[in-house]
Amino acid sequence: MPLRTLLAGLAVLLLSTAAAQEIPTPGCQTGEAAAELNVAGVRAGLFNLGGLFWRGGGTLYEVPNGSGKTPLFNASLMVGGLVEGQVRFAGSTYSAWEYWPGPLTSDGTTTPATCAAYDRIWVVRTADLEAYDATGAVTPDLADWPVRVGAPFYVDADGDGRQDPTEPTNSLDPGDPGYGSRMLDLAAGERPVLFGRQTAWWIMNDVGGPHSFSARSGPEYAAPLGIEVRATAWVHGGEAEPDLFESTFYRYEVINRSAATIEAAHAGLWIDGDLGNFGDDRVGTDSTRQMVYFYNGDDTDEGQGGYGTPPPAIGVDALSGAWTGTTPNKSSGPYGEPRGALHSYNYLRGLWGDGSPIRVGGPGFDTDGPVTRWMFSGRAASQEFWSQENLDGEGAQSPPDDKRGMISSLPADLAPGERMVFDVGIVFATGLSRLDSINEMLAVSDRAQALYDTGALTAPVADPAAPASPQPLGPSIEAPAQGDAATFAWEGVPGAERYVVEVFSDADGSDLLFERSTVETTLTEEAEAFPVNRRAPLYWRVRTVRFGVESAPTALQAFAYVVPGFDRFSVVANASGPLDPPLVSSTGVFSGLAGADRQQTTEMTWNVFFQGGLRGTNAAAAYPSDFEIRFSAPPHPDDIALRHSTGERIRVPFSLWDIGVGTPDDPADDVRLVPVVHDEGGDGYEAYYDAVSWYRPTDMAPGSRGYRDWTTPTDRTLPDSSRLVLPRMSFDLGSGFALSPEAGTVFRFESSAQALPVAEPEVPGTLTLELRPNPATVRATVAYRLATAGAVRLRVVDVIGREVMVLVDETQPEGEHRAGLGAASLVPGTYVLVLDADGQRVSRAITVVR
Repeated sequence: MPLRTLLAGLAVLLLSTAAAQEIPTPGCQTGEAAAELNVAGVRAGLFNLGGLFWRGGGTLYEVPNGSGKTPLFNASLMVGGLVEGQVRFAGSTYSAWEYWPGPLTSDGTTTPATCAAYDRIWVVRTADLEAYDATGAVTPDLADWPVRVGAPFYVDADGDGRQDPTEPTNSLDPGDPGYGSRMLDLAAGERPVLFGRQTAWWIMNDVGGPHSFSARSGPEYAAPLGIEVRATAWVHGGEAEPDLFESTFYRYEVINRSAATIEAAHAGLWIDGDLGNFGDDRVGTDSTRQMVYFYNGDDTDEGQGGYGTPPPAIGVDALSGAWTGTTPNKSSGPYGEPRGALHSYNYLRGLWGDGSPIRVGGPGFDTDGPVTRWMFSGRAASQEFWSQENLDGEGAQSPPDDKRGMISSLPADLAPGERMVFDVGIVFATGLSRLDSINEMLAVSDRAQALYDTGALTAPVADPAAPASPQPLGPSIEAPAQGDAATFAWEGVPGAERYVVEVFSDADGSDLLFERSTVETTLTEEAEAFPVNRRAPLYWRVRTVRFGVESAPTALQAFAYVVPGFDRFSVVANASGPLDPPLVSSTGVFSGLAGADRQQTTEMTWNVFFQGGLRGTNAAAAYPSDFEIRFSAPPHPDDIALRHSTGERIRVPFSLWDIGVGTPDDPADDVRLVPVVHDEGGDGYEAYYDAVSWYRPTDMAPGSRGYRDWTTPTDRTLPDSSRLVLPRMSFDLGSGFALSPEAGTVFRFESSAQALPVAEPEVPGTLTLELRPNPATVRATVAYRLATAGAVRLRVVDVIGREVMVLVDETQPEGEHRAGLGAASLVPGTYVLVLDADGQRVSRAITVVR
C-alpha cells in the first residue's frame, strides 16, 4: 500500500498529473464545526471555514485560560497564487468565508454531501491514548480519527505507547488503498500522530462554494484555486516547557488538487490583534525570527477586557519560514485591510494592497526609503528605527490603535498534486513592562523555534500530575454571603494557573447553578446568578487547574445567600370575593396567568410585567415582606398616589399593602404604603402603560395610620432611604377593554416561604469562630472556642490570601475567648478570618463597610 511520510516545513511532493480544467463549485454549506484547544494556558476556538478564534460571534482566544482576557480577535488562512498568469485566491477577513469542509477528489471536485460528511473537527489528547491503553475506553474522536481522508497515523509495532523513529507517519491520499473508507484500527496498534498534549485535525477545500471575498477585486478573480487544506492545531502544554504553556501551534498542509500549476503560491495568516483593550496597541515584525507581533502602546492596558499593568505581548511566528511580515492599517484603501483576491495576494507577496512596494520609514508609504518586505522591523523593545516606537529615527511614535498584521510563507510553485506546509506558532508572554514583554515574547519564540527545529515541538506530551485541591475559606452557613454579590474565597495552591468554582442547589452536587473560572483566589458573583429568595442552603466547591490538569474538587461547602426578590405572583380575589385556591402564575413569576373565569368575573385576563429589581441600596427595605395591590371602585376618595415626575398627588384605583413576613392571610400586621405612579403619558394612571413603585411611610404601624398621615396637608414627608423599594410593575390587559382590574381584585407578591434550616447545636469541645457584627465598620469582636489548650493563631487575610492582620498568636487555655478586630484600619471589602488551633483550621468570610 503506497503510504506517504509527512514532511515538516515546506514540502513539495508530486501526486498527480491531471490536465488543466475549470473547477465547478457545487454549493456546499459553510462549515459549522467548532472545537477548542483548552488543556493548557490558552483557550482557543477552532473553526473549519478558514478563520480561527472568531466566526461572527464573540472571539475565543483567551490567555490565560479562564481569565476572560483575549489578546487576539481573529486570524484567517489566506492562500494565493497565479494560475496561467491570473491571480487566484482563497481567504477572508471577517465574513464571506472561502473554505468549506471536506476533501477534494484527485480531479479537484467535491459535493455537498462530502462537505457535510466532514463538517467536523477531531480533537484527541495524549491522555485519551493513555486511557485506551489502560482501560480500553475510547473517545468518539479517537475511534473515528479520519485516516480515510489523510489524518496522520502510525503503527505502534512494539506496543511501547510512543512513536519510535522506526515507526513512520502515514497519510492516505486519493488512489491509495482504503482512501475514503479506511478506519483507524486501534486493536492492531494503529495510533493517531499527536502533537503536544492536545491535537485538533480538520480538512477543508476552497472549491465548495463561491469566492465572493475574492470577487471584490472583480469577477475575473472569483475562480477557486482547487486546493485541499489539511489543518492541525495543537498545544505543547508540557510541564518541562513552562514558557510554551500559553502558546498554540498550527499546521496548514495545502495540496493542489486542480489540473493546473499554481505558481508563486503563498500561504499566510491575516491577524486582527486586539491585545486586551483593542484601541491602544502597536504592531511590529521581526525578519530574523520571521514573525509579526503586537504589544501595548503604554504600560497600562486599561478598560474593560484590558490586561492592566504590565501588559503582555503576543507574536505570530512562521516556524517553517516566512517571506514577508506586513501590518495593514485597519482602514480601507491601498494600505488598509485585505479586500479581494488581488489586494490580499499583494500583501502575501510583501507589497501594499495596490501593488506598490513597502518602503522603510514613516508609515511605509509616501517615502523614498529602501524597499522592504518586513514592515516596522526595527527592534521595538529598544525603540529602534524602523518601528512604531521610532518611525523616523528621531523618536516619532505611531499612535496606539487597533492593529492588524499578516505573515506569509515562502513562495512555491505547486504542480497538480503537489503540496506545501505552513507551520505557525502563536507565542505569548508578560514581562515587567510593555517593552520588556516584547523581549519575553521573543524569548518564547526562540524556544519554540528550537524545539520545532529538533522535532520536539511536534512530539506527544503526557499530562502532568494532578495538583493539590484548594482550601475553601468562605462563604458558609455560619458566615453567609451578603449584599448584592456573593464572594467565594479559598487559599491558593502554588503554581495554579486558575481555579474553577461550581455552585449547586443541592447537597449531592447534581443540580449545577453555574460554573466559573478565575485566575484569582476569589470569585465574586452578582446576585442575578442566584435563585431569588431561596432560604435553603446552597453549595459550592472549587478545584485547581495547573498545566491544564484539574485537582479533585473540594467537598461541597454549604452556604447561605438570600437574594431579595419575589418568586410567586397570584390573584387572591376578584369582584366576587376571595379565590380559593388563589390563581397562581403558570409560566413565570409575573406573567402568564391562566383561568380567565377566576381572574376576573368578566373573564378578562391580566399579566403583570416586572420592570425592575430589588437589588440595590434599597433592597433591604422591602425584603422579606410580602405585598398586595388591592383594587377599589371609583371615585377612589381614599386612594392617593405620588406622581413620580412632579411629586403631585393623583387619585388611583388601588391601595398598596405590606402584608408581613410569611403571614399573607393575617391582616393584623398589614401596613398601607404610599404608591408612586410613573405617569408615562402625563394623563393620570393607566394600568397598561404606567408602572407602579412605592414608598414606605414614616410610621410603619399596622393599618393605614402612616399612609393617612402622609395624605394630610400638614405631613407629606417621606423618608428618602426607603423610596422605590419594590419593583416597578405595569399591568397588561390580556382581553377585553377595561383599563384597570375590577374592584375587589387583589394581586399578591410573595417571597419564598422556605426558611433556612435550624442550625444544629454546637457540640461542646469543637472549634468555633464568629465575628460580631458582620459586616464590621470600626470595631468588631471575634468570638471563638477552643476544645483543648494549645497554640492559637488568629489572623485576617485578604481575598488573594495575603496576611493583613494578626489578632492572636500565643498559647491559650481551652474554652471561650474574645479578640478585638480594628476594622477601621482595613480598606472596605471582603476578608477572611482564619483560626488555626487544636490541629484544625476554621475560616469565616467577613465584610468591612463604612
